[in-house]
Amino acid sequence: MKKLLKIVPLFIVTLAFVAVITPKAEAATTSWYSVSGHGSGCQVQGYTDSTVYKKAATSIDSYMKTNGKCNTMNYEMTVVDSEDTGYGAAGYANGSFSKQTSTKKFSLSGIRRDVDVNSFKVRVRYTAGGKTFYSPSITVYK
Repeated sequence: MKKLLKIVPLFIVTLAFVAVITPKAEAATTSWYSVSGHGSGCQVQGYTDSTVYKKAATSIDSYMKTNGKCNTMNYEMTVVDSEDTGYGAAGYANGSFSKQTSTKKFSLSGIRRDVDVNSFKVRVRYTAGGKTFYSPSITVYK
């Protein structure tokens, strides 16, 4: 019993240490952007599910949402490189929304075929109601 009382606290401390140092996926969120002509105070924000996509990742998942003060507006989303050149093989999404778009999946296999390096940077380009903005930089590993 005494041995068990010594092991349990050690196990708890070890588990807490592992939980603290284990890296967590961090979503990439844009700032809020004002969109004119779609309601008073209308703002839009873009999200991706991570800022780093390892070799096993298959897609960049992204969506846009509003602050709830927007009328229906058109949107577009695509993955681009640092020079704002789109990756056609990754896919393209468009439609209309007033609250939140559905989550769009952009294929990483298509992007990986287009590059010759082990890791590279991309961004998601969002256009909503005529306003264009970009996700933070995203690292993709081949």
